[in-house]
Amino acid sequence: MHRVARPSAVGAAANFVKGAFGSLKPMAPQPRQQMLYDFSQPRDRAEWSVTSDAAFGGFSRANLDATTDSSAIRFDGVLSQAKPQGSKLVRSGFAAIRSKRYPRTPLAPYTMNLEAFDTVELILRGDGRTYISNLSTDSVQEHDVYQSFVYTRGGPEWERILLPFARYLLTYHGYVQEDQPVFNKRAIRTFGFSLADGVEGPFALEIKSIRVLNTDNDDVAPDNYPDSTPTDNSAAPPAKTRPTPDDHPRSA
Repeated sequence: MHRVARPSAVGAAANFVKGAFGSLKPMAPQPRQQMLYDFSQPRDRAEWSVTSDAAFGGFSRANLDATTDSSAIRFDGVLSQAKPQGSKLVRSGFAAIRSKRYPRTPLAPYTMNLEAFDTVELILRGDGRTYISNLSTDSVQEHDVYQSFVYTRGGPEWERILLPFARYLLTYHGYVQEDQPVFNKRAIRTFGFSLADGVEGPFALEIKSIRVLNTDNDDVAPDNYPDSTPTDNSAAPPAKTRPTPDDHPRSA
């Protein structure tokens, strides 16, 4: 007697899917990396703007220009914690730069979708001070900003800094929030950097590029920047009750 074997559950499901949707194709591999800002390009440099407490009556000064060889941007100036007499400024002594909100054209999406990536890579050269990396996303609260510390060594060498998205903490007006919702990487609005370390005096930060990486996919060696060296940015984030600066200064 001719016997007909009963198809397995897996085989039956595969045949059903194949019959319903045609031949199955393998999923496209996740991208390894994506360049967001290459500051050797004039267009990318033009995407950024600078501010400081001077916009609210303070005495700090901040500039944003191309480096002399046009390979990077230079964020520099002088921090001052002094406040004008009679000012309603709550705190002073901060400076920040920020990218313009997407889109670059009216037809482009309003936000960046970076769901395929888990880490921000910075190629920069600092002055030994601690800066803050700021990310804003679509949020109910306009001033919600996700922040992570950027520790710089100072000196002439370029540094490669890796900041996992998981290390960014939600802040509101610069204060870390008790409730930490899941970071929506599908709706990034802006990137930025700020300085408010309580130290008065000159500062300088040069940034060559900002990339996002998929570190689970492949090696993420800085092949484009063989002269850069890694910097350890794995220190613990600030306590949840500790205030941190953001790129939206406030006054009372």
